[in-house]
Amino acid sequence: MGPKIFAIGTTGYLGGDILYLLLQTNPALKFDITCLARSPDSGKNLSSAYPGIRVVYSTLEDSEVLEDEASKADIVLSVANCDHVGAHAALKKGLEKGKGGIWVHASGTDILLPPAKEGSLSKKKEVYDDWDGVGDCITIPETHSHGPVDQIVLSTASPKVKTAIVCPPTIWGLGRGPGNTRSHQIYELASLTLSRGSGIQLPPPLADKLFWPLCHVHDVSKVFFEILQDAIGEIEGKKGRATWDKEGYYFCVEGRFYWQEVAGWIAEEAMKQGLIKIGGMTTMREDEQKDLDRVGPALWNLASDCKSIRAEKLFGWTPMKGDLNGEIPAIVSSEARRLGLSKSF
Repeated sequence: MGPKIFAIGTTGYLGGDILYLLLQTNPALKFDITCLARSPDSGKNLSSAYPGIRVVYSTLEDSEVLEDEASKADIVLSVANCDHVGAHAALKKGLEKGKGGIWVHASGTDILLPPAKEGSLSKKKEVYDDWDGVGDCITIPETHSHGPVDQIVLSTASPKVKTAIVCPPTIWGLGRGPGNTRSHQIYELASLTLSRGSGIQLPPPLADKLFWPLCHVHDVSKVFFEILQDAIGEIEGKKGRATWDKEGYYFCVEGRFYWQEVAGWIAEEAMKQGLIKIGGMTTMREDEQKDLDRVGPALWNLASDCKSIRAEKLFGWTPMKGDLNGEIPAIVSSEARRLGLSKSF
């Protein structure tokens, strides 16, 4: 029997892909993993994909279950809602109450954005890096998105519990898990384009300057995989390459993309597939712009950026899947199917 792992979020997009990679490489681990499922259908998907895995049915609101499972685990993997303070407080309590172990947590680069009350279009340039600048990464104020949960994880670090936080950017690509295989931000931009029936021109004069970092889901999962492999090894008494606690913060970035350019790719492809009328981009009216909230606050980023140095230095991690433009046809067609649309033009 190997180290016991308790995981939340494995029926979701990123968590499902991480679990897939972990069990493809170490099939026997399925007998040592307990996954949280919030519905019979999602639990059935896990059990069918990985016979032998233990499924616990509960929700993120059930602190008692989360605390109990974390207290019995050697390793906790949290890839669920990274703004759910109660759930992560329960995991912290369980790890501290139990025999101790290692906590690997998924945050997100929205934490780099200024709080909404300070204005989403901040022009103050902030480039975070997870090596020389790791101190800045672990002291981002709790007023930022994801900040409160990051601080819960960081505050758990002790001689008894080691922690690692992985902070992905916009993730793209088809997930390999048994549940949700769809990402969010770029897919929502495609969905909104198809729903409107025209390409989206973001509001000038800043449209061409709005950007965000990105990484393919398989490459993000590889960072988690390397950390989890080292966590398993350390529980078994081996020395790994991963760093933990105040030095356990990892970005995973293949590059950056510009939102307006991607919106143009989406519109062009939607026209090719006969899903919207051939024509130019249309600027959203002020009363329509609230629909862009579906994409998320990173759509309005002008200045915040990050570099992933730690995973490269420690594990030799190099992103391999960097061709977002080549994925746009699949994204557009999958969103059309999801909306029940067919070729009309």
